[in-house]
Amino acid sequence: MSATKHPQTPPVSPARGGRHPSGPSSPNTAATAMTMTADLLVCCAMLVLVNVLSKIGDALAPTLVDARPLLLLALNANDLHLALTAGHTQVAPYCLISIARRLAEDPLYYYLGWTYGTRAVDWLSHCGAVPGLHNAIHHSEAWFRRMSTVAVAVAPGAAVCLLAGSSRMSPPWFTVRRGST
Repeated sequence: MSATKHPQTPPVSPARGGRHPSGPSSPNTAATAMTMTADLLVCCAMLVLVNVLSKIGDALAPTLVDARPLLLLALNANDLHLALTAGHTQVAPYCLISIARRLAEDPLYYYLGWTYGTRAVDWLSHCGAVPGLHNAIHHSEAWFRRMSTVAVAVAPGAAVCLLAGSSRMSPPWFTVRRGST
């Protein structure tokens, strides 16, 4: 091996202190690693924010359902809150806020899957937030490849959107399928 070439190393997440997949000889390795880390931090911060707001909505739901139903939907537009606030507001704001809130975190999980691929899927499956999620994700990957369009349209969520990004579903197709629900 010559002095100017470096052996190929497997990709390691820069966010975990590893080397960028482009290898040590790339002139942009440090800049790319910092950008990826910054992207990851911003994306995760946004996901944390959305989920914290969701929990605040859950906690304040008994008060907000009658007094500020649109605020409740902006915080958390889950099925229960949608049902409880349906008669307390006008149709147009109800629909706009509900749809925007329901779609808020899906592009973030898709972006993580697209950018970090299998590392993002492994991260979600090992995070321990949902017992048995690791096995469920890895058993569903083959199924997802065959049924990705249906999964994104019918059962979107963190795992499905992450798999959609990881499987490289085109962004326009993801947007159309996700917007169809």
